[in-house]
Amino acid sequence: MQSQLVRDLAELMRQYGLSRLEVRDGEIHVLLEAQKQAAEPVVTMTANVPVAAAKAEKPAVPAPVPEPPKTDAHCQKSPLVGTLYLAPSEDSPRFVEVGSKVKKGDVLCIVEAMKVLNELTAEADGVIAEVCGKNAQLVEFGQPLFVIEKV
Repeated sequence: MQSQLVRDLAELMRQYGLSRLEVRDGEIHVLLEAQKQAAEPVVTMTANVPVAAAKAEKPAVPAPVPEPPKTDAHCQKSPLVGTLYLAPSEDSPRFVEVGSKVKKGDVLCIVEAMKVLNELTAEADGVIAEVCGKNAQLVEFGQPLFVIEKV
């Protein structure tokens, strides 16, 4: 196992705010865990050899989550962890843009989780004031995705 791969995995942990990452590839097993006090991932590798531990260069930092709006607007949040898609396909227009009028039940986006495409529908009538999520990016449970100004 090359040290660059371990650094890359540790960087993924920091980027997505993960506290644990486990990778298995044949006989190789890598387990990275962020320690609560030290906040540094600890690496354990096995490949029919003695266990080795290594520390990552920087402590794990959780990914920034946009704060909900301070206005009377409705904040549409992600109901699950997955990949956000703002359009039905790469060459299709987005479901909604800033300024789009929506009614309760209109499709706003798709969140893919475990190869299942889940349509996220508007929970309120109004106008899209902000699109908080980015296309083809990982979203967390409860992460704000859209701000809908009530009309």
